[in-house]
Amino acid sequence: MIKTPKKSSRKVLEFETIARDARLMNKLLRDYKDPKGKGSENHYAIHHSQFSNDPYNFFVVNPSVMGLGPTSIVVVVNPKILEKDRSTKKTVRESCMSFPFRPSQKVVRYDTIKVSYDVPIEDGKKMKHKEEEMSGFMAQIFQH
Repeated sequence: MIKTPKKSSRKVLEFETIARDARLMNKLLRDYKDPKGKGSENHYAIHHSQFSNDPYNFFVVNPSVMGLGPTSIVVVVNPKILEKDRSTKKTVRESCMSFPFRPSQKVVRYDTIKVSYDVPIEDGKKMKHKEEEMSGFMAQIFQH
């Protein structure tokens, strides 16, 4: 069940803390059908605050957005937007899994942003820090 965000997310210090929830969230994202009957192809990411009443600061991206197979897991840990290129501001329509009956809303997003975040590394226990400029749809997902 998707939960409405209730409190601030906590920083993730070790990936093992969130690994189980990340796998469950990935499955939920793949299998989710909203009340309007839209399936996973219309749901691009889920933040832990939508999944838990005691949330950590991470989100899982639908692997199809990255061109990956359904068993892949894309986890973005401790995301932070560092800069927004104000010259790339645009208006887009978005909806949210937390509010499935609410119609999509017009929101302002920046097409180019600079972000920092952590990703789990191969052993699944440690994380690697990244900073990068991001644009397009992934930038929109980060801002949501």
